[in-house]
Amino acid sequence: MLKNFLSLNWLTIGKTMLKAILAAVLAYIIPLLKAGTIPGLTQIQVVGAIAIGTALSYLVKNVLTINAPNGSPLYSLNFTDIAFAFFQAVLNAVFVAFIPVLTAGTFPNSADLVTAVKAGIVTGLVYLGTNYFSNTATTATNKASPAVTPKS
Repeated sequence: MLKNFLSLNWLTIGKTMLKAILAAVLAYIIPLLKAGTIPGLTQIQVVGAIAIGTALSYLVKNVLTINAPNGSPLYSLNFTDIAFAFFQAVLNAVFVAFIPVLTAGTFPNSADLVTAVKAGIVTGLVYLGTNYFSNTATTATNKASPAVTPKS
């Protein structure tokens, strides 16, 4: 299922939701549960901001690119994957850093910037992780399987 420039398909929307959920879980829910505390309203707002930023950065990336017919094989990453992960990380960090500007009309403080950097790192890692284990649009399952040589 190939996607054209400046368009989205249902597969992209589904992957966007998955990436947003994974980013939220990785960013704050797991560390908070490890510490033995229940997330409060402030942490839930941060988790929501990171999830929304991840979703927006992935959608922007997908609207502005087309599927390349020669994607990376299953269980591997190529330079394009790393470049797109970096692009999304920067974009999400910018989204999260500007939330205080939009909500309170103030410039982000150091805690907001630390959250933005964490959001960017998590977004990049989620993108690389999902690309490592998922498919591009080259086959029916959307990713070329690794070459297997039959035993003689």
